[in-house]
Amino acid sequence: MGAPHKVFTEVIPENERPSREEMVNTANYYFTGLQRNDTKGYYPFTDDCDRFENGMQSTKTDCKKQFESGQLRNIVSRIRDRRFVAVDRERGIVFAFGFFDHEQINWTWQLAELFKIEKGKIRRIEAVFHRCPYGLNSGWNTYEQRKSEEIQSVR
Repeated sequence: MGAPHKVFTEVIPENERPSREEMVNTANYYFTGLQRNDTKGYYPFTDDCDRFENGMQSTKTDCKKQFESGQLRNIVSRIRDRRFVAVDRERGIVFAFGFFDHEQINWTWQLAELFKIEKGKIRRIEAVFHRCPYGLNSGWNTYEQRKSEEIQSVR
């Protein structure tokens, strides 16, 4: 891709900037929606939202249509160890780490995802995935916490 997409450099007007907590919650709706993908979830995407994985576009339509169609059903068994490590309110960017467990194929993706959020909706997602052994513990928390889809606090 060569350089950050221009939307990541755009500044959000000060009066339109959500709180850090609101931005993290919006980004987390993506993880929850992907994990459950029952076509009935809350999917806060802009109409032109795109998603890229390891530099390749992974949306054939826009993000919202993918989620509402149910075509992502059974992609992941669990999305865990969700850590939102950086939030840039000025540019509307959230950076997160996590793990996608794939029970049916017995492997896990360790991931880093960058979300561009505007007016409470996700406009662009860029992700880097690294395949690892199924259920790999992050080392960030306990065994019980690693099974959770809850947001893990950053210490």
